[in-house]
Amino acid sequence: MTITKTVKSALFALACTVYLTTGVANAAVGPNLISNGSFESNVVNNLHGYSTLGSTTGGLQNWTINSGNIDLIGTFWNAQDGKQSLDLNGSAANGVISQAFATTVGQEYEVTFWMAGNPGDSNKLKSLMVSAAGVSESFQFNATGKTNSNMGWTQEAFTFVASDSHSTLTFASTQSLNPNGSASTFGPALDNVFVTAVPEPETYAMLLVGLGLVCAAVKRRKAKQA
Repeated sequence: MTITKTVKSALFALACTVYLTTGVANAAVGPNLISNGSFESNVVNNLHGYSTLGSTTGGLQNWTINSGNIDLIGTFWNAQDGKQSLDLNGSAANGVISQAFATTVGQEYEVTFWMAGNPGDSNKLKSLMVSAAGVSESFQFNATGKTNSNMGWTQEAFTFVASDSHSTLTFASTQSLNPNGSASTFGPALDNVFVTAVPEPETYAMLLVGLGLVCAAVKRRKAKQA
């Protein structure tokens, strides 16, 4: 399909309008450094709508199940992205998953992910911990009023600075035990994990200035033509 000069001009004018009205140049988000971040690679195809996976069974492509077990959720509830997500509590214990990826020493990285909670029990407060490069942060989700068709997915963010050429991102359920001391099978839900390098402030500044100059030049040219 050929894009005419008129269409190109209109698209650029729209970009300049967004820039000039918001004062922000929306740089393209870098590639996701995590593979299978939405847990779509292994398709759940059974009557239960989920599959329980443990450290010995494997089965979660690109991820390591370090301990406990997890549920790979298919049709059991609505995913935030794609068709599948995770319950970090499977059938026996709080699950822990991790994935290693290449990083640059001293570079800051942002981890974004979507969190919800299995709403099937009376303990509605779900919790997990995210860690990488020696830094950890806890997150909670209140599943009160949520259902399998209305999970209430919420986006969360976590940042760390790489200290090695490879970093390992870990998600661990920290769900409290049941009153009888057994591990809960209704844990925190996880989906759409995305990791990208955080641009340096100088990069943002150069991008803002560059786009601002180009947009200003276009405006001056149009004013002369009017």
